[in-house]
Amino acid sequence: MTDPTVSPAPDKYISSRLANPGAVAALWLAATLLHVADQVRFPDFTSGSPYASSILFLSSAPVLAALFAAFIARSATRALGLAGKLLLVDCLVSACWITAEWALEKSSVDLTLASLPFFLAAIAASAWVVAGDLAGSGATRPGRTLATLAAALVLAAWPCISLFDDSLLGWSARYARPEAGSEKLPPDIDTERLWTSQPALVAKALADLDAPPKGTGATYVVAIGASGTQHLFGREARFASATLARAFRAEGRSITLSNDEDSLHRVPLAANSNLNAVLVGLKRKLDDSNDLVILYLTSHGSRKAELTTDLPNYQRLEPLGAKRLAEALNRAGIRRRVIIVSACFAGGWIKPLASDDTIIIAAARADRTSFGCSDDRDLTYFGEAFLKGRVARGASLSDSFEDARRTIAKWEAQARKRPSEPQAFVGNNMKSVWKAQPGVAASASDR
Repeated sequence: MTDPTVSPAPDKYISSRLANPGAVAALWLAATLLHVADQVRFPDFTSGSPYASSILFLSSAPVLAALFAAFIARSATRALGLAGKLLLVDCLVSACWITAEWALEKSSVDLTLASLPFFLAAIAASAWVVAGDLAGSGATRPGRTLATLAAALVLAAWPCISLFDDSLLGWSARYARPEAGSEKLPPDIDTERLWTSQPALVAKALADLDAPPKGTGATYVVAIGASGTQHLFGREARFASATLARAFRAEGRSITLSNDEDSLHRVPLAANSNLNAVLVGLKRKLDDSNDLVILYLTSHGSRKAELTTDLPNYQRLEPLGAKRLAEALNRAGIRRRVIIVSACFAGGWIKPLASDDTIIIAAARADRTSFGCSDDRDLTYFGEAFLKGRVARGASLSDSFEDARRTIAKWEAQARKRPSEPQAFVGNNMKSVWKAQPGVAASASDR
């Protein structure tokens, strides 16, 4: 007979408290709020935008894992308490991870890799909790083992739901009947015709380049709009091509690669193979000692220093990334270059591309998002501030960048957005290009 004067063991006391529906609801709400805080403060744009769905499926994973475990172990009475325990684990690990993100925010550490130990710790701790909770349930050992594995599998696999967001969005846009006034359906693309036309489009773009004046350094401009599911990035790439060509006296020597609907079959796609071919073709036209290549890239960015690259029908292409661009430029032998990246986390492009003969301008820090990626805008925040700023009026890259940075900071403060803090890197041999007015930047050198 139990002595009522004796307090229950701590673990049993906690278990009884967590088996209360109110406690489970409170913990579920707490887990949801922690994921909201993480997503708002440290948004992840690896899929193009920080999907709100992640908040819901991440906070629901512990509950789903508990239900599966209780079902497999045939211990229905344990389901509520087990859900409470797993939600508590999720809250503790999420709180620790957000704290770590704050601490690592200004470092060069890849937060995606840094999150892996926390993710594995959450799964391991949850599996330990499930195994311990079911130990006294009367379930068979095989049943407890299978239930524990099932819970761990749910927790490991559930976050992968985000990988299907784009596919589901594309399916919905293709088959759902749009309401009046809604955006038009994505185009039906003849894939075979599109891809077989690419070599001819690249060859035409290179053949249409004007020859530079003899004896003077020339500038070439390559503008890339990687995401085709929005009109914004193709529009910004075309505007950048025209603006930078005028500013650097490179009219007739600019090429645009874009994936938006207006560009299909008109210009080469923004794809790695086309970019490689364009760079190799440009190299044949360059004077190694003087000529300059300006690359302007715009799309959604990720912490992996990659740009979302897709067609208007939501077909995903291989991302354009900083490391692959560096390899392509080096392989083509294009030495003197200015690289401008208008994307979230663009600062992550600096390290892979940095060299003595390179200038890199990034729309945001490596751990910060940029803003203005909406089709109701003509250009992104960075694109508008930089391309419509002083560079279009003949100012140096240095003055144009500083002016754009101040303008963006003002807009972000007015909209109460977290500062994107645009970045710049200037190689040792490019300081005169950085300071010179665009008309003379092409022939300037610090050698």
